[in-house]
Amino acid sequence: MSYFVLFLIVVALIFDRLSQKFALYNLNSNRIITKNLVEIGDEFDIIVTLENNKILPVTFVQFVEKFPKDIVYKLKANITNASEEIYHTSTLSVLPFQRVQRKYRVYFTKRGRYFMNDVDLKAGDFLGFKTFSKKIKFDNEIIVLPKKIALNKLIEPRGSTNGDISVKRWIMDDPTLIVGIREYTGFEPQKNIHWPSSLKSGKLMVKQFDYTSDNSAMIILNIETYRPLWLKIDSNKIEKCISLARTIIDDFEDENIPYGFITNAQSENNKDISKEAYICSNPQHHNTILKSLGKIVYNVEISFNELLDNIINSYCNCGTYVIITPIIFEEDINYINNLSNLENKVILITLSDKNINYISNNILTYVEGGNML
Repeated sequence: MSYFVLFLIVVALIFDRLSQKFALYNLNSNRIITKNLVEIGDEFDIIVTLENNKILPVTFVQFVEKFPKDIVYKLKANITNASEEIYHTSTLSVLPFQRVQRKYRVYFTKRGRYFMNDVDLKAGDFLGFKTFSKKIKFDNEIIVLPKKIALNKLIEPRGSTNGDISVKRWIMDDPTLIVGIREYTGFEPQKNIHWPSSLKSGKLMVKQFDYTSDNSAMIILNIETYRPLWLKIDSNKIEKCISLARTIIDDFEDENIPYGFITNAQSENNKDISKEAYICSNPQHHNTILKSLGKIVYNVEISFNELLDNIINSYCNCGTYVIITPIIFEEDINYINNLSNLENKVILITLSDKNINYISNNILTYVEGGNML
């Protein structure tokens, strides 16, 4: 009996020695993230696959992933919280030539650009005396888009508390070229009825306008909330402005209105995204700008008045400027008013009524009237 026990001990020690030597040998892992562009709260899967391509089992394996703190696991998971990130640990064992897969449903709570690269793969020996580890680099990136909001619930026309807000009216309410007459459908405004043609035909006829020449817009986003910027950052107001920009861009795309986007904000990789200012309307253009909004950080490339000055001194083939700003600083007033002196319509959206009385009456102004975020 004692010889049998001794034999088992010797076998266990040999097996343990082999498991130490080959713990990480041919132990391969992979991670798939099912979406790389998501909305806030939009669920997606993280799929972890572990393959043991050798004749020896691995009795203890840990897959430790470092994630941003804004990610949430929908079901119970082994999570360790740190200051700016969380660590998710999966513990399992794998038999010889076995492939194991784990799937986790997650979502993000905040807008931003997130990288999920670092993974520690740990393997233990047969008797649990030692643990071996290696780092695995995955190139996983996810962009979380800003929240879309209802314009009517966040902003209202200056001096008014009601009335629908329509981006189409911002662009199309002053057509200049009549290209024909067509039958009234019941949706056209009364001012568009062409009475001579209506009397002649015996039914209501309306003017048909050409909206192609000036039917375009440039969205200008400012993220300065204090001056100097480093004094204080109001992240809530910045996020509201980014959400407003996203909503307006979506509406322009839905209406097939050509648009561009320019901002003084920096993106997550410090790229100056103010260069993405060309006028266009198609899914690829829309997707590019949405990604830019997702990547914005709270640093500015240039001041707001510098941005406006650059726009005033450059040519923009657009009919309307839509300015979105958390606040109007005294230094910005002349630049905003000068923008309206060009042959363009100007729409101003601000989250504060500071200095709003100094804005030209030629500018259609909206102020915050709700609290959606």
